[in-house]
Amino acid sequence: MYSLRLAPVTPLHPSSIPKVDSLLFSAISVGLVLLFLMPLVVTEWTVSPFIFGKAIYARALILVLVALWIVLRFRDPAYDLPRSWVLLFFCRLRIPRLRFSSYRCQHR
Repeated sequence: MYSLRLAPVTPLHPSSIPKVDSLLFSAISVGLVLLFLMPLVVTEWTVSPFIFGKAIYARALILVLVALWIVLRFRDPAYDLPRSWVLLFFCRLRIPRLRFSSYRCQHR
């Protein structure tokens, strides 16, 4: 049924991955390394130079990484997230929030 593995399943031999898949995997790996460099981002042209630049940098990079992962996942199902109780619990918490978040935007 569900397992408690948190790491995605990757192929054993990189030579068995097609060239586009290995390129996507490498781009995602480089993006994750760039995400770890986020604390070094400082924007001098904003009011909050230590907060705003990091937020924009992180959101843009995460958006690109998720898009690359979705493409990689549809090309090779081995990169799909494993089913786990943690993921199920997270989705159970997030879906109602996404559904009811539009009600807060209505003007009175």
